[in-house]
Amino acid sequence: GAEGGFSLEAKYVGLHAVTRDPDTFPVPCLYAQLLLDGFPENEEQPAELFFSPTDAARLQDLFAAFSRAAELNPDSDAGDDESDDDDDDA
Repeated sequence: GAEGGFSLEAKYVGLHAVTRDPDTFPVPCLYAQLLLDGFPENEEQPAELFFSPTDAARLQDLFAAFSRAAELNPDSDAGDDESDDDDDDA
């Protein structure tokens, strides 16, 4: 069959987690909460995504890939918060 795809920059993923709760999603999946600050508001644009691999055994691999992407792309605002605290002490 035909395969589709898309790309998602790591900086737009604020949180990711594996969920097996059927009330959240009908099958085990990787949940990703998106950071959409700076994007125009659009109700058709999702604020969260659910990734469900065909082979559920690959779910942990998918989680590991998201975790690695987060490690390789640290939040650019993290350093700014620390320097802001130093300014307050002066």
